[in-house]
Amino acid sequence: MTKTLVIYVHPVEGSFNSCVRNVVVEHLSKHDHEVRLRDLYAENFDPFLSATERDLHHTPPTTRPELVRDVEYLRWCEAIVFIYPTWWSGLPAMLKGWIDRTWMNEVAWVLPAGANTIRPQLTNIRRLVAVYARLIKIC
Repeated sequence: MTKTLVIYVHPVEGSFNSCVRNVVVEHLSKHDHEVRLRDLYAENFDPFLSATERDLHHTPPTTRPELVRDVEYLRWCEAIVFIYPTWWSGLPAMLKGWIDRTWMNEVAWVLPAGANTIRPQLTNIRRLVAVYARLIKIC
């Protein structure tokens, strides 16, 4: 069984992207994946990385209790599937904010005292998939 974290990013339920999400989650579930879904818009995730939080970026994740679930999910999963629309040739700001806020010290990396290079922490993740929807008929 593969532990799979699905990060879904689209503001409109009933959109093409929500259909893609449903198909992906259903397929993964039928094929021996334990799936956890984060719907960033529906869950009102705050993508804003404040100056104060940026100052805390090198501190343990316990300094940001609103991110505890995300930290736990990142440490739990073996695969991540990102489902998002391509806006202006890039990923949505909501997804960029999620990555900026959650892939922090002691989660995605660690910089030991006196070291000049970081060490990766998310070595549990073996697969990373991005599904950025193009206009194809799947639903």
